Amino acid sequence: MSNQGNATRDRVNLVYRDHETKQEKELPFKILVIGDYSGHEDDRPLDERKPIRVDRSNVTAVMAEMDLRLRFNAPNALSEDPEDTMAIDLRLRSFADFGPEWVAQQVPELRTLIESRRSLSDLKDWLGGSPSLVFRLQQALASPENRAQLRRELGIGYGKQSREGDR
Repeated sequence: MSNQGNATRDRVNLVYRDHETKQEKELPFKILVIGDYSGHEDDRPLDERKPIRVDRSNVTAVMAEMDLRLRFNAPNALSEDPEDTMAIDLRLRSFADFGPEWVAQQVPELRTLIESRRSLSDLKDWLGGSPSLVFRLQQALASPENRAQLRRELGIGYGKQSREGDR
């Protein structure tokens, strides 16, 4: 394996030899990438569109300006039905938006789970001084029927279960 700490910055140059003057000329390497990276259509003709210069200093600003969106259907791992899917619509304004915590905040089913977990953690901290109460709550929530009833009473649901009622 190479030592990345000592890696030098690679540079690509194009050397052009003019056969008439027998002279070498070094030109910078530039590349143009054409594609639909925004996730939405642009009806303007290609000759009316302007190239966008992207480098490491402006990539976040370019991403924010383009209003990048990623829309797809994913298997719903929260549902008991293996055929169930959920529609995902992610807005990506910076590289930080690719992080799991930001993705989870943009998916309503996952956001609900995170909020429930946070609430339960707060409740656990609040009940920390009463082991007998914690034990009784654990017993009460041990059965799926009791958990389903609690979700209905609190208005908490996720995935297909929230649409069809808890099982």
